[in-house]
Amino acid sequence: MNANELADAMEIRASIRRKATSRKSVTEGANDRLADQLDQAAAMLRQQQAEIEKLRSWVEMLVEVPFFNEIDHYRGIPVAILRKAQEK
Repeated sequence: MNANELADAMEIRASIRRKATSRKSVTEGANDRLADQLDQAAAMLRQQQAEIEKLRSWVEMLVEVPFFNEIDHYRGIPVAILRKAQEK
């Protein structure tokens, strides 16, 4: 199971909790705090997964860049990263 699949499962579980007519929060029309937390956690998982994918694409791009081993000794940063940052 990956992060997005887990987020889907959490959202489904939150939806089930909100629809259960036997729950006091449903009959009173109140918020279900646990369901809200499940939705928040699912959203956070999706955001983190998107960030991971973005970083992974950067790493893949940098591996393909020549001169990756050159280091800007003043900043301690690989020259390839500096070049890519300047392009954007």
